[in-house]
Amino acid sequence: MAPIAPMDDALADMAVPVLIVNGEHDMPGFLDAAGALAAILPNCRRTSIQDGGGFSFWEFPGRVNETVRRFLGAA
Repeated sequence: MAPIAPMDDALADMAVPVLIVNGEHDMPGFLDAAGALAAILPNCRRTSIQDGGGFSFWEFPGRVNETVRRFLGAA
């Protein structure tokens, strides 16, 4: 199996707006990965769904949908 080439440079060149959504009680590794991506992506907004875990999209669809609507309205 060939190693996966680093993508940091390509991500840093992305102009499209990106929204990263985590639940406030998401797994630490996922929160860390989201933070690392947010630090690389130049046009990134990161948000946390209050009371959410790793499945905020299922746990609180109304909160997530409102967050996405606001993001798309600002984009």
